[in-house]
Amino acid sequence: MSKEQHYTLQEAMNVMKGLSKTGRSFDIVYMKINGGLGKFPRCRMIKQNLKNDKRGRYKLQFINDEDKRKSCYIPLLMSVNGIKIVMR
Repeated sequence: MSKEQHYTLQEAMNVMKGLSKTGRSFDIVYMKINGGLGKFPRCRMIKQNLKNDKRGRYKLQFINDEDKRKSCYIPLLMSVNGIKIVMR
């Protein structure tokens, strides 16, 4: 029986930070608040905006491949680069 590769939430955050620091991008899939799936290819993390967003500490701030600023709630991340995120 083969073991499926997965990340914990902290491992996924570390992967995304590491890739962003070196100028490389990542793909994410997350659950939207309305229950749908959000998919963004070629993202890079950016500095959190805590002053203007009272919920900013719970969000992943990123730019997509069109350099548009986006965010999603960190606990709703489902996968990074096709690798599933599991909560422990």
